[in-house]
Amino acid sequence: MKFSVYIYRQNNLVVPQFIVEEISSAIQISEVNIRKGSSSKIKQKILAELTKKGWSGEVILDVFSKISITSMKSNIGLVFQTGKW
Repeated sequence: MKFSVYIYRQNNLVVPQFIVEEISSAIQISEVNIRKGSSSKIKQKILAELTKKGWSGEVILDVFSKISITSMKSNIGLVFQTGKW
């Protein structure tokens, strides 16, 4: 799958390189035909790969406001979003 990694506000100084590499690898390994309606399948495949590498499932940050993130590893939170197309 084709993707780009962007550096924003020097996040490369905060997020360890091995985390970036694990996420990049999960995206590359997850082969899904990209077409209308495939966003949930893409997300499932990438998250399955990350789970194999020790990433958690959904993490609830605040019970009362129902704020959560998709996954977490080594004190790094991940919010995974795909478009609806």
